[in-house]
Amino acid sequence: MKTIHLALSLMLVLALSACASMQPISRDRLAQNIDPILNMEKRLDQVMYYTKMLGSVGGLTQVKSKELKQHLDVYYVYYLASNVQLAKGDMEAYQAHVVLAERELDVMEKILKEGLDKDFEPDPNANWEGDFSRSKL
Repeated sequence: MKTIHLALSLMLVLALSACASMQPISRDRLAQNIDPILNMEKRLDQVMYYTKMLGSVGGLTQVKSKELKQHLDVYYVYYLASNVQLAKGDMEAYQAHVVLAERELDVMEKILKEGLDKDFEPDPNANWEGDFSRSKL
């Protein structure tokens, strides 16, 4: 019985010490290191723009659309993880998650470029309000 109480007490002390050791990153350090996240957000905005544009003119097959969605789902997890790691001040994990999220963005951009490069006949009935000159992938 004493062993159980000792083990539980030890676990409680370890848990409390782990919680006490977590210090959020300072505002200044966060501001100095947030650019990769902001750049990923800009890239995602472009990916979403071109996805909508290509989808509205029939430039994305259902297979490619599904593939994009899968990469977006994985990107989002890495993106969120990078935010958490930055907030915690774990710069090594932060950079690792940024790299993984950027790889997913690279694949999404490649899929969209293939959709832009291929010869397709736009649907004449599609409601297209995009502008190719808005930004480049």
